[in-house]
Amino acid sequence: MESDIIKNLRKNSRISFAKLARNLHIPITTLYYQISNLEKNQIKGYKTLLNFESIGYFRIQFFVSRKAKKSDIENILKDSINNWSVTPNYHIIECIFPSKDELDSVEKQLLEKNILKIKTPILEIIKQESARL
Repeated sequence: MESDIIKNLRKNSRISFAKLARNLHIPITTLYYQISNLEKNQIKGYKTLLNFESIGYFRIQFFVSRKAKKSDIENILKDSINNWSVTPNYHIIECIFPSKDELDSVEKQLLEKNILKIKTPILEIIKQESARL
């Protein structure tokens, strides 16, 4: 039952408890109890996924070379990015830019310093994965 709940929440985390309980053919109290338990360990939180292009921003995600220095990445991104993060295990960076020119400029700097490895549409990969569930 937990896997069915997780699959449904991954498809639509905004679904109401009543509708989800109907879809899974279980009482709403059982669903509430199951989700409460999942939120203790398995479910870390609920996120809002924005369509940045629709609000005038440009977004890019990319893998960086494992040889890249974090300080080099920070120096390039510090002035022109309003949101970015470097994950130590996977070396993935997501950047949001207010203009295409800034995106192109940062991408050029990352290429020049041999930091940029692979650009990837991470959100699209997640959507494809969710569709297979």
